[in-house]
Amino acid sequence: MNYLYEIFCTTATLYFAGNPYTIQIIPKGDCSYCCPMYPEKDITLHLSTKINNIHEHKLFKSWGEDYYIRNNKPIVIYIHGFSEQASGPNPQTIKKAYMHRGDENLILVDWSTLAALPWYDHAVQN
Repeated sequence: MNYLYEIFCTTATLYFAGNPYTIQIIPKGDCSYCCPMYPEKDITLHLSTKINNIHEHKLFKSWGEDYYIRNNKPIVIYIHGFSEQASGPNPQTIKKAYMHRGDENLILVDWSTLAALPWYDHAVQN
């Protein structure tokens, strides 16, 4: 049974017109047939600032100077849409605009494994 879950609960990236989309055979969620959700694995936070614009830092439970959060600058949080990924063109366009515009702390929330195609109704609940 665990082997089947590994196969059916694994996400894949599908490229359409050069844009990445996340797909999954079985949705993640709280339904009886859903794959289990693991927020610490399924949701990642990527910090970008003027200091670390080239290499995003993944944030976990502890935040601080190690992650170059500028305490005196505003924090902007961007959550991508259904079936997108934080590395996709829309979030990266937002990132480039904020890094060009000012000196904010930009956090891109990547929840792509919970927002995988074709499971829109489950993504809304997640």
